Amino acid sequence: MRPRVLRRRLILAGLGGCLAAATITTQVAKADDDTDYLQALNNSGLTVYDTGEAIATGHTICTMLQTANGNTVAAYVFTHTSWTDVPTITVAEVMVLDAVANLCPEQYHPGQAPTSGRELA
Repeated sequence: MRPRVLRRRLILAGLGGCLAAATITTQVAKADDDTDYLQALNNSGLTVYDTGEAIATGHTICTMLQTANGNTVAAYVFTHTSWTDVPTITVAEVMVLDAVANLCPEQYHPGQAPTSGRELA
């Protein structure tokens, strides 16, 4: 085999390995973020009845924060989640704060008017 062809194959194989490692690392980091979010909810005094639903809500919060402020997102979570899971706007605000801290810290934008004394993203 020609040296130039062999070198290209080795480079491509190396790039493929790097991409696979990056994908695995990203998946592990996402799982850690999800676990940290659930732990943060627990540390905030919230009982999580359905971990899958809680994680999905956390990621929805992050997506919504791309176009809305934290107060608007908290109001949405409060009105569109079951009463058992989110009985007050304050609980919804805690969910937004914990999501920002653990799932989407890039959405942290302090200084917006909070609705109940807590500063939201």
